Amino acid sequence: MNNNNSIPTTTDNDNLKSTILAEAQHLFSDIALSTEKESKEKYAAKAKLIEGATDMSTQEKLKALDKNNERRNQEKLQNAILAVVFLAVFGIWSECYLQRR
Repeated sequence: MNNNNSIPTTTDNDNLKSTILAEAQHLFSDIALSTEKESKEKYAAKAKLIEGATDMSTQEKLKALDKNNERRNQEKLQNAILAVVFLAVFGIWSECYLQRR
């Protein structure tokens, strides 16, 4: 008798879960690194523009650089929060998905 509808074992589920989590970790890592690089470049370019501005006083430049740094830090925090939310949602989804298998 040929049984094509075999029930996955715990080991099969563990292997599948490990594979899915490893792929998700790799994808998430690539996204996080890319986002961080783009953000860093964006704010570095803004800082360079501010520093090179000839129509601003030193005080105005310092204030603009402070604001640029504040926004950069705020963006880093937002990215971190989004990462935590993404990982939580993905973790819940993967557990539910694998429970049904």
